[in-house]
Amino acid sequence: MKKLIILYENQSLTNDEIKNVPEELYYNQKVIKVGYFYESRSDKHFFILPKLLDGILIEEKELYNFIILFFKSLKRINNEENKCNFSFIESNLKEKEFTHLEAIISLIDFYKKNKETLFSYAQQILLEHQSSSKTNWNKTILKTIPFISNKKPIYISFVNNKKIIDKDEKLLKIFYSTIYYLNKEYFINLTIPDIIKDFFVYSPKEFKRIKKKIIKSIKVNKI
Repeated sequence: MKKLIILYENQSLTNDEIKNVPEELYYNQKVIKVGYFYESRSDKHFFILPKLLDGILIEEKELYNFIILFFKSLKRINNEENKCNFSFIESNLKEKEFTHLEAIISLIDFYKKNKETLFSYAQQILLEHQSSSKTNWNKTILKTIPFISNKKPIYISFVNNKKIIDKDEKLLKIFYSTIYYLNKEYFINLTIPDIIKDFFVYSPKEFKRIKKKIIKSIKVNKI
């Protein structure tokens, strides 16, 4: 969400500011809406906060947390029968389309609701690697660096006599990497165990390469 613009209800816009704000959001150079608006043409995200929040300082590291909560609250209020008197805005997206923010929210919610199950499954994968009969342990010990847990080495990178593609492990790495980099980019403050960051998160360079073919990879079940 690189192009994020925050406005306030009743805010007076300068001539320069108006050039970057959709006409739906203002009248007579004053902001008349409250809510969220995505302009696909320019790929800009507009958050229009209630006027009572104008002047309240929000630290940058908390900004995205606040925006996500605010956006979710607006959607919930707007879906209730007794709507508030806010002038809610409509996005120009179709009903089944998702904005960048909504995709982020969905991934975060999924992670929070399933993080214990995901972590247990990740641990199971690590244990399976440890007990793999096809691992060439002599080469693995010489060529790879283990993770030390409770004074015991745990290997995740192996030299195998036969290369085996673990589809579930690949998908888990894609998911954890996505969560990890969203967490860093948007200051979401999610808790991600160190062992997950060490073994199920691609490096920035690897993730950049993987992102280019994630859809194809998922379809054919291989990276």
